[in-house]
Amino acid sequence: MFANPVHALGQRRHSRPGVPPFPLTGLVALMPWYAARLRAGDVLRFSRLPEGLPPEASAEREYCRRTGFRSHLMIPFMVGGPVLGGIGFGTFGREVDWPDALVARMRLVGEVFANALARKVALSPRGVGEESLPALQARAADLTPRERQVMGLVASGMPNKRSATVLGVGEKTIKAHRARVMRKMRADSLPALVRMADRLGIGT
Repeated sequence: MFANPVHALGQRRHSRPGVPPFPLTGLVALMPWYAARLRAGDVLRFSRLPEGLPPEASAEREYCRRTGFRSHLMIPFMVGGPVLGGIGFGTFGREVDWPDALVARMRLVGEVFANALARKVALSPRGVGEESLPALQARAADLTPRERQVMGLVASGMPNKRSATVLGVGEKTIKAHRARVMRKMRADSLPALVRMADRLGIGT
């Protein structure tokens, strides 16, 4: 698991004895193509390395050949803004397939972590916004009752799929409501929206 994929890959890592650990720092210099894909929020899924890498991933190919890195799955933590972190798995010396069902479950786990990280960032002292409460209240007055519900669920860290179940609607409907809430509240990121909800007492 990691936070801030551009500068460091991992606040936590685990490897078996005798298996070289995946690098935690210097990722941009060591693997520029990989770092760019993480920054873009791409799910990285390779069952056979280095054969599965594109031609431009020359540094990554060399790393795989040097260390015996054979398969990899990386799920980014990304909710309505920049990548907040991610969780990844890899094998050295043997190939592993990553079934679609597993990837789908891990993406759901990633969404849960992303919401939790976004809320933590939003409620940290350095994340407190400068905008006046009356200004936020005026914007919130334009929200429909359903949009206020969605804003509260998002602020609580609930994933889209779970929110859809709670409200009895489709996941696409939740995403559409969230986009309208972001626009009406003029929130440029999920942490910003969580800060607004906390100050307004929505979802608490």
